[in-house]
Amino acid sequence: LGVTGYAHVHSPGGAGPQELAIVLAPGLELSGASLSSVSLIRADLRARFGKDFYGVLSYRTLGNVLVSLDYSRKELRLANGKLKNGSPFTIPFRIGPGPIVVASTVEDQEVQLNLDSGQPGPFTLPKDLMSRLRLVAPAEAGAPIKTLTGIRASWNARLDGSISLGGTEYRNPEVRFVEGEIGNMGGAVIQDVVLT
Repeated sequence: LGVTGYAHVHSPGGAGPQELAIVLAPGLELSGASLSSVSLIRADLRARFGKDFYGVLSYRTLGNVLVSLDYSRKELRLANGKLKNGSPFTIPFRIGPGPIVVASTVEDQEVQLNLDSGQPGPFTLPKDLMSRLRLVAPAEAGAPIKTLTGIRASWNARLDGSISLGGTEYRNPEVRFVEGEIGNMGGAVIQDVVLT
């Protein structure tokens, strides 16, 4: 695919920005839904994350499409339209230069979380909260986390308290602490719901 420009890609806690090529695909089809003239960032994700990893589907690619992730059925649904106003368990989000960011409350402290449906774990929290939150037992060193631009250390623990998110309270959840200012809400949190 022809290169149309370059993007500086950041990963929280990574080694710094990487310059990656932007390419233009004439089309992209997803089970009958088609997009035309799609800009993609080219990166060797398989070398970094393994041979079964082919790419990342971003909200930026899908534009104004209504997307539902149904983990129990292992389905991604695309539709035209919008959510109804006043729906229960609605979580406002903001879109910045990176992923979708939602606000959560962790033991009376507001914490920004990236929506990371591809991460298999539950909640990832900034490391500086580790000393300020009640934990069931001291945090233990976890497996290193690979990002596009580096590798970060992690620590695993169980929170002696709760995380509130969109009207739902997660009591004493398993959490992972990593360097950085923003945490993640991973697939283990949203696997039992349909997320639209």
